[in-house]
Amino acid sequence: MLIWNQLKALMDAQYYPQDVRRAKEWEFLRLKQGEISVVEYPTKFNELSHFTPNQVATEEMRIDHFEQGLRGEVKQIKARHTYVNFQEMYQKGVKVARIINETEIENREKKASKEKVRPWRIQFSGKQKL
Repeated sequence: MLIWNQLKALMDAQYYPQDVRRAKEWEFLRLKQGEISVVEYPTKFNELSHFTPNQVATEEMRIDHFEQGLRGEVKQIKARHTYVNFQEMYQKGVKVARIINETEIENREKKASKEKVRPWRIQFSGKQKL
């Protein structure tokens, strides 16, 4: 009787040739949040971490690798906290990203409303007579 890990290894070998597994390993090692959302980033992280079990062997390693790939502003806020597990860190990350996005939207709206209020200025070149 096969145990789960043996079955998983057999299926991986059948459906993921070694070249594909290596490419996925490298993709995981270079994975950064970049322009994808905090909601999409863990999906990609989880998908690719399957190919690098040694990189995420413990919960601490998993959290550390995930944090290293986050965008600067999210990572900076999250670095102030300690997390018990990956799920808790993920949930806090989503909340932090939402707050950052809401703040950016509010700032853009404030800037746009200030620009609408500015009085019209008529500019004359030096050659025109007043």
